[in-house]
Amino acid sequence: MVRTSFMILSDTYNLTLNDPGPLVNPLPEVDVVLHCGGLTPGGGIDNYKKAIEMLDRIPAELKLVIAGSRDLSLDSKFWEEHTAPGTCDCDPEESTKALAIMAQAKNMNIHYLEEGKHEFGKYSES
Repeated sequence: MVRTSFMILSDTYNLTLNDPGPLVNPLPEVDVVLHCGGLTPGGGIDNYKKAIEMLDRIPAELKLVIAGSRDLSLDSKFWEEHTAPGTCDCDPEESTKALAIMAQAKNMNIHYLEEGKHEFGKYSES
């Protein structure tokens, strides 16, 4: 039997590990962190960068991220449908930029999960 420890987070909304709040410091070392949405208070490229910085500081082999209801710019289909010129005061390229940040985060073993089946190294099904 292989034991795997998990840390499950959500609604961190730009939390840093230096902030007083719900996370104890130092954080326990775990095998897998699962962030279940609420990375940002409402999107924004700088906010996604802050979320990735926070996740990078958590001691875990594997970090998985699922977008939440406020992380709309990670949903490219939604972004395309709701940000036509003149419909909002937003960057039409934000979704592309946000997804690029998530793609780059793979270098830190942070994986943005979209719908589907995913396998990760020793955690893969045999």
